[in-house]
Amino acid sequence: MGPPLLHVDFEFVRIDDITTRIDDLLVPWERDGRISTALAQIPPAPPQIDFRWIEDRFRVWVHHGATKIARGELYEVIGFLAHLRETVLGPLVRRRNRRLLQGVQRLETADPESAAELRATLCGRDAAEAVRALAACVELYRRWTDEADVAFDRRRRAEALAVQFSHDVAGHGTGPSGSPTARPAPPGSPET
Repeated sequence: MGPPLLHVDFEFVRIDDITTRIDDLLVPWERDGRISTALAQIPPAPPQIDFRWIEDRFRVWVHHGATKIARGELYEVIGFLAHLRETVLGPLVRRRNRRLLQGVQRLETADPESAAELRATLCGRDAAEAVRALAACVELYRRWTDEADVAFDRRRRAEALAVQFSHDVAGHGTGPSGSPTARPAPPGSPET
């Protein structure tokens, strides 16, 4: 709409479905009061972090990112690290601040200190930067889940293996078995 430009999202839902929501809604206009009545019946329920779900996947994700680095798929790694911020790290910060869990949206203003720490998870198209960024993701995950003080079984053995693999691929490629092997940087890459 505009001018000036204004982005407006429309979502068509049945009256029975509006009670399942993550935040409170403002009803600017209604005909018969049924929407306001339905909203008043059930309060919004923000999503909760499923620590077990994340823990069961995080080590696999770290290994996946390390294999992308080892194969020189650095654009893939850049997107992958964004996935970790959106799916894991951002929601951990949001939980700590008791805010809605929407990835890293507005994180710079919601928690500037954590947003500054997340800078370490950024990288360009450089394998050494990618290794450092992946290690930063692991470190922040460890620290922020410890700070969450939630009881769940850690996958310590899987963590050790994934972290060791990511350290091993720094400056290496992978052989047919998936184990790290020395490999020169591809021609034209920033490493050459």
